[in-house]
Amino acid sequence: MDRELNAEELRRLRWKRIITGCVIIFVVVLLLFGIRQLLGRRIERSRLVISVAEPGVIEGTITASGAVVPAYEQTLSSPFISRIDSVYRQAGDEVKKGDRLLKLNIDYMELQHEKAQDEYELMQNEMLQRQLQKAQKSLELDTERQIKELQVATFENELAIQQRLYELGGGMQSSVDRAQLNLDIGRLELGQLEARILNEEQMLEVELTGLELRMSIKRNEILQLEQELKLADMGAEFQGVVTWINDTPGISVNKGEALARIADLTSFKIKGAVSDYYADKLTTGNPVYLSISGNRLDGLITSIEPTVRNNIITFYAELYEKNNLLLRSNMRVDISIITTTKSGVVRIKNGPAINGKGLMPLFIDHGNWAEKRMVRVGETNLDFAEIVSGITFGERVIISRMEDYESLKKIKIIE
Repeated sequence: MDRELNAEELRRLRWKRIITGCVIIFVVVLLLFGIRQLLGRRIERSRLVISVAEPGVIEGTITASGAVVPAYEQTLSSPFISRIDSVYRQAGDEVKKGDRLLKLNIDYMELQHEKAQDEYELMQNEMLQRQLQKAQKSLELDTERQIKELQVATFENELAIQQRLYELGGGMQSSVDRAQLNLDIGRLELGQLEARILNEEQMLEVELTGLELRMSIKRNEILQLEQELKLADMGAEFQGVVTWINDTPGISVNKGEALARIADLTSFKIKGAVSDYYADKLTTGNPVYLSISGNRLDGLITSIEPTVRNNIITFYAELYEKNNLLLRSNMRVDISIITTTKSGVVRIKNGPAINGKGLMPLFIDHGNWAEKRMVRVGETNLDFAEIVSGITFGERVIISRMEDYESLKKIKIIE
């Protein structure tokens, strides 16, 4: 018959079950850990990306962001305050050189042009009058001077006669003195007249010069009005595509306000942006390249904007193949700015396993297994990385992501 277990036996039985459960759990964990360690030391070759170390050239680069923009773009702006009378084109239309895009109202500008021409003709008439007045005045002053010169000559002759009579005893000293006084007064009056003639000639010349200056200003004003009237024609300067246009007839526009833009979509350049941290390395003439669909397009930095905005420097680069069919307007691209070039270095292809430059662990492929090795990486770019030490020519380097195996020294490679 069954007997009832006492409390001590029940306690022993409960502890036995607990210990048995813990042992089972420990064994399961140990088995799982062992399996994980065993599997963790293996990797399938199909998951690996391998690069063979080779001699070559490495280009140290700065990575910048950018966009493809038209190499040639025309912005049509209003040359004066006006309103749009007519619109002949729409955004997206193709245009040829000389095609009109829109028409501005020019009634007021034509009135201003006619007014300026009338004022210029009045100035021309005034110039003619001043020149005639100058000629008349010069004639009068010249005649007055000749008369005064004749008077002085008469006084000189009278003095000589009185001096001769006085020497012969037939004249008086008072007559000589009177003749001398008349001569001195005549000479003073002649000198005063010559000074007045010179002064009046200078005044007339200054007046004519001032009038000529006013005429020159008015003539330039007329030329400017004529140029603005020509610009009001709003024609395309080259063959291209209308990328934007103010297509609202009757709307008022201010002087300098943009009315339309035309772009040559067969030729492109690059507009890039890079942190001002690299300002000392960024110069005009720096080689650049970008990769589009596996194709490399090279070029040069041609200009750098002098103003830094929000710690960003903007620059423009001309491509050697600016008509390449892969280029599209406003396409976003990554730009590599070449700052240094080294030849004869050990290099491998760049990949996720390479994290910048400096000392880092990389795995070397030995066939059936891979070995972790500390490698020093130098210059890097989007395509290649320089190996300063740790790898020799011909070694096969795993460049795919290996973060899950960083704690291991060796990994078995499964085919």
